[in-house]
Amino acid sequence: MKIKILHLFELIALTFFVNIVFFSTIVYADSTELLEMTIIPRGDAKTEQGKEQRRNAHTSFESTGIFLPKDEEIIIYVEEAPENLELRVGQWGNYTNVAGLTDGKLQFNSGKVKLKQGENRFTNPLTGGMVYFINSSTTQTIHVRLSKTINVPYFIQGKTSVEDFKASLEAFNDVPFMEFVNEDTIATIRMDRAKDIFLQGEQVDRFMTYVTQAIHLENNAAGLDFAGLGITKKALQRIHIANPSDGIGKFYCTDFYLGMHSATTGDRDVFNSGENMTNWGLFHEIGHSYQNPFYTWDNMSEVTVNIYSDYVQSHLSGNNSPYDAIMSPNNKNNNYRAKVARYFTNMQNDPSWNMDSEIAKYPTDFYFAALGMYVTLPRAFGYEFYPELNKLYRATPASELPITSDEKKQFFIIMASKIANRDLTPYFDFWHFPVNEDTKQTLADLNLPALEKEIWKDILATEQEEQDGTYRISDSSYTLPYADLDPTTPLVTIPFKDVNHFSLEKYFSNLHSEPLVSPVHYLKSELADPTSFTRQDGYAYFENERMIKNRFNVPTQIVPNNTYVMAGQNGSYAAIDYDPSTQELVAIGNHKQILQNIPNTIYPKVTVYSAKMKEKKFYAEAYGRDTGIGFAAKLNALKVAQNDIVEIYHRESFKRVSRYINGQKVTTTKDTYYYLITPDGWKELDFTPIIQWKPTEFPIAKTLTTDDFIENYDNPVNGEITFSFGATVPTESIQQGQTLSSYLSQTAAIQANNTLFGAVGEYTVPFNYYFEDTIVIPRHGGYGTILTFDKDKKKLIAQGADPYTMNGSDPSTTPLVTLKITYFNKEKTPTQIEVKNNTRANAFTKMVNDQTIELEVGDIIEIAHTRINQEAISLDPDSKLYITKALTTFVEGKKQDTFTGPIQSFLVTNQGLKLYEDPNDLVGKVIVHYVDEQNNPIYEPDVLTGKIGEAYTTEPKAIEGYTLTESPINDRGQFNVDDQSVQYVYTKEGKLSLDVVPSIKFGTHPISRKELFITAESSSESNNYIQVTDTRANPGNWVLQVQQSQQFRTSNNTVLEGALFSISNLSPEMISDGTKVPSGINSDFTLTFDEHELGSVETVLTSKQGEGGGTWRFHFNEPTTDSSSVHLLVPENAVKLNGSFSSELLWTLATIP
Repeated sequence: MKIKILHLFELIALTFFVNIVFFSTIVYADSTELLEMTIIPRGDAKTEQGKEQRRNAHTSFESTGIFLPKDEEIIIYVEEAPENLELRVGQWGNYTNVAGLTDGKLQFNSGKVKLKQGENRFTNPLTGGMVYFINSSTTQTIHVRLSKTINVPYFIQGKTSVEDFKASLEAFNDVPFMEFVNEDTIATIRMDRAKDIFLQGEQVDRFMTYVTQAIHLENNAAGLDFAGLGITKKALQRIHIANPSDGIGKFYCTDFYLGMHSATTGDRDVFNSGENMTNWGLFHEIGHSYQNPFYTWDNMSEVTVNIYSDYVQSHLSGNNSPYDAIMSPNNKNNNYRAKVARYFTNMQNDPSWNMDSEIAKYPTDFYFAALGMYVTLPRAFGYEFYPELNKLYRATPASELPITSDEKKQFFIIMASKIANRDLTPYFDFWHFPVNEDTKQTLADLNLPALEKEIWKDILATEQEEQDGTYRISDSSYTLPYADLDPTTPLVTIPFKDVNHFSLEKYFSNLHSEPLVSPVHYLKSELADPTSFTRQDGYAYFENERMIKNRFNVPTQIVPNNTYVMAGQNGSYAAIDYDPSTQELVAIGNHKQILQNIPNTIYPKVTVYSAKMKEKKFYAEAYGRDTGIGFAAKLNALKVAQNDIVEIYHRESFKRVSRYINGQKVTTTKDTYYYLITPDGWKELDFTPIIQWKPTEFPIAKTLTTDDFIENYDNPVNGEITFSFGATVPTESIQQGQTLSSYLSQTAAIQANNTLFGAVGEYTVPFNYYFEDTIVIPRHGGYGTILTFDKDKKKLIAQGADPYTMNGSDPSTTPLVTLKITYFNKEKTPTQIEVKNNTRANAFTKMVNDQTIELEVGDIIEIAHTRINQEAISLDPDSKLYITKALTTFVEGKKQDTFTGPIQSFLVTNQGLKLYEDPNDLVGKVIVHYVDEQNNPIYEPDVLTGKIGEAYTTEPKAIEGYTLTESPINDRGQFNVDDQSVQYVYTKEGKLSLDVVPSIKFGTHPISRKELFITAESSSESNNYIQVTDTRANPGNWVLQVQQSQQFRTSNNTVLEGALFSISNLSPEMISDGTKVPSGINSDFTLTFDEHELGSVETVLTSKQGEGGGTWRFHFNEPTTDSSSVHLLVPENAVKLNGSFSSELLWTLATIP
């Protein structure tokens, strides 16, 4: 099917410089042509409502003139990738018994579709509805094509002729609605309610003109203009008039539409309106959508709305007087002045009377009395009063706007005084409207002129006083600050972390005031919504000397980085990030309540911890009743330190939190996230421990734990970490049908759990098994049975689960393999397993494992294979990567598949299996050592050898000078796998010895008749000491004595008569470790002779029990001069002849009891 597309729309410029799409030709349902539309950007209705400070949102709907019946499909093709384009199918309000509406209460609940680029299809199975588009972008124009054509009476003012429209009313009898459109209004009217009216004359055009006139005046009252700039600019939303079956009063206003319901005749009255008609109710309900909430306090909702109604009525022309406002005495229908007069009388009679008193007494009849205070101001200062006042409110930064009713009252006094350029305190005092002291001070600081007239009387002025302007002031000196925006200013972008420093000042010049001169200065800059990252308005505020502000808009876009955005019932309310340049958190919020429907529930919580969460440093929380700006204020500019951790919790985060990482939006899956403060910014903290892995190569059949994989780890937060295997667990034993490659190369999943935070990480770890202490016996076609000595479990483990025979080429019962195990422990019975040709591999495996073969060092595994050294039979390609022969071993770090004999012996050692092809090589060694107590060898060792398992016996040796003190416990035993050491320990026998005696020389001296006193010579060659060694087990109890054998004489026997040998000092020195010095030291003695020339015996040293142990030297020297203490006295009368005289000293060392 070929679809022909026509350009059925064109873009035109209206009087108010609004770009809006209109059909160039009406194409009705019986046409074969399809619709093509250009959807201009109208922005988000709720966002623009907030900017314009209006009570209710207008509509961003784009009308199509299409009604989509239940169960019918509409196809929309979107050319561009839309920023935010939606299809809406339905109608505003509730409808009863209206053709085409199966369920008249669904409104648009079942007809909302987010449109994407390309083809979009929609069918509503519940009810029919009118078709609309919403392009919520502020910059992007979208082109669409529709599979439906206009199928309701459709009037575009200025484009559709009245005659064509009336013809369509007759042509479409079975549709529920007709629809009218112009640049200000969409009116969706029920056919059954007004077809007859709009068939009359040019009533459709008159009706749309009348409504448009009212809307233009309401815009003016609000100080808004489609062609305006900054605070005066009206967004492109329109008023949507609906015609439901029921509602409140005659008309009602709510978000997105104005209801003219059919429960009364009010709707038909307006449909019949003419150029000169004054419909207060219509003006009133449209006014609700413009009503400024910042000067609407308690009980004033139905009061301040009439500021707009009064403005409209005062500006209507035709048969109505320009003074035909609500309070004008010229208003022939006026009965409201009496309410003001009643209030004035009550105040005069009771000085304490105020509006609260009036409301209490007349709860349903105070509205126009209260309105008097508001409308007197435009009557006195001119009807531009409220347009300028509304501008001034919009020029006020959001943070300065009032919130509570009391704040709104005082702020209104100040703002009204600024517009009047008068201190209005007397006016509000008259109305018994309290002016508090702070407000009085603010007014005093403004230096405003005094109020020169009793303007409060104007509300009850006579017609003549009105005409004369008795109480009116015409010389208003209100002047507004302005600044020129550089026309080349691009879209201003700012990283979210820098929003605390946001400024638009540099883009403006030529600061001035109009219409009166007043110096202007830059005040500050703000963002329309600091939590939004779409294109928005940045606000630059300027103020003149009269403290009047103005606000100018600059297209701006915030760029997120690692930003966390929180949303509540009304959308995003706060966002948070980190600025590393200031080391501060950046938290910005708006005035939205978080979740006002659940006011007492905590939604966001932010906690700041020190490094690794060891200490809590800061905490903030907010409830549903709180505002975003209030919560953000607790966090903004909060100083944090490097490695601090910021914990952010948000209730229902999956639908209320938007997170960005490096500027990209990511999915939110949990309620709590953590951010680590780093020098470059904050980063989402990965609680996953940073692991240093061990080498992941393991011997086959090893039972693996997570400790086998993890060398160590760093835990980025607090809490204890435990590890466990996850879904993929190491396969310890090869499975049936599994290849060797898939078994030897595996992957394990390891999970990390934190005692405080639960699961914090999962790792996929590849690892490899390798053959070690392994014997592979292939089956027919595959690797067969694998025998492994598990050193950890000390067991022989068999693997191989395939149910195929070991030798399918010879399926006999002939033995193929014999496995025999001889145990070092002779008390254990040897194990023997016989495998036949027809034995299946899995059966062989089971035989081994059923035996539970535990192995110790010295055990011997013998394998006899009848096909030794032959090729394995029909091996699969994977098995051939590892084995080729009928028997392959992987022991002692090498692979071997060629052997010298049919029987291979494998010795169990501490290091694993050791292969012996010749059983005679299975010998052990015993080395017998003979050592002293210091482990020093004192005799050559003996080496014994023998077959493993045979007995050996050793004996100690008799070694001269030594006594055996310790015999080994393994002096007898069996030859083992490993070399064994047997050690005998000996103690050297002790002694008491006199090791050294002095050699004394007195030198050469001249012959003299005088007495000679000679000191022995000191020479390095002479031993001028005695040395005693006592190494006995119990030292001491000995004595050293000295005796001179004869007098000094020459070789020819000439005697030196009367010569005396003497010792004057003896100094001890310990040479080797021992006991204490002997207690008896004779340091001063002389050797003499008796009458028989027998020398005297002098005791030099006496050692008691326990003394003198070890080696001691006793030096013959003087303590002060270090000269010898050995002397010889030769008396005067001694015959001194020329010659060499000598004598002998007998030193005796003896034990004593």
